[in-house]
Amino acid sequence: MIYTFGDLLRDVHTTQEVFFSQLKNTFLEYISDFENRFIGPIASAKHRYMKSFDSFYGLIQMMPNFTKKQKGFQLEPKILEAKRMMDSDKINYLDSVNDLIIHSKIDLVDQICVSIYAFTSMFKQAN
Repeated sequence: MIYTFGDLLRDVHTTQEVFFSQLKNTFLEYISDFENRFIGPIASAKHRYMKSFDSFYGLIQMMPNFTKKQKGFQLEPKILEAKRMMDSDKINYLDSVNDLIIHSKIDLVDQICVSIYAFTSMFKQAN
C-alpha cells in the first residue's frame, strides 16, 4: 500500500486534534476541576476560621468590661467554647491547604507530562 500525501495530512491532522484535546484537558478542564475540588473548600474553611477567630477575640475584648464575678460565670464557658471552635476550624483550614499543596504539584506534573507526550508524538508523526 502506498502512503499518499493525503494520508500523511490526515494523520497529522489526527495527531493535532489529539494534541489540542490534550491541552484542553490538561489546562482548561484541569483548572476548572482543581478549582471545584480545592479552592472552593479552602475558601469556605478560611471563612469559617475567620468567623470563629473574630468571635473568640470579640469575647476576649469584652472581658475588661465585666467585673471579676461576672467574668467567671458569664464569659469563661463562652470563651472556652469559642477557643475550641477556633482551634478546630484552624486545623480544618490548614488541612485543606496542605491537601492543596500536595495534590496540586503531583496532578499538574502528571498532566504536563501527558501533554508533552502528545506534543512530541504529533511532531514525530508530522516528520
